[in-house]
Amino acid sequence: MFIRLATSLFFLGIIISCDNYNGYINIKDVSRDTIISIKSTNRNPSVLVLKVNGTIDSDIAINSVIIPKGNVNKKILLDSYSQITEIKYEHKNVQAGKLSIKYKY
Repeated sequence: MFIRLATSLFFLGIIISCDNYNGYINIKDVSRDTIISIKSTNRNPSVLVLKVNGTIDSDIAINSVIIPKGNVNKKILLDSYSQITEIKYEHKNVQAGKLSIKYKY
């Protein structure tokens, strides 16, 4: 009984901690490429977690991950071991839309 409860609490903690993002970026002009430098809150980072939301009228790429046009609700996990890293937004042929990126690093 105790092991089952401990296991359940452990997985609940993992689920809750996965939604704790420590930064937010609003792409103000989706028709222009954007590069944003961010600093890790961890001393030895290893994973950059991105949560991308919004709507776009053409395909985009974020850190070389292609995201198709339309409604966007995508989570991206990337290896990153540097204390400072970049989030790179490439617009392809986007003319209109809104896009926000939450990140955990």
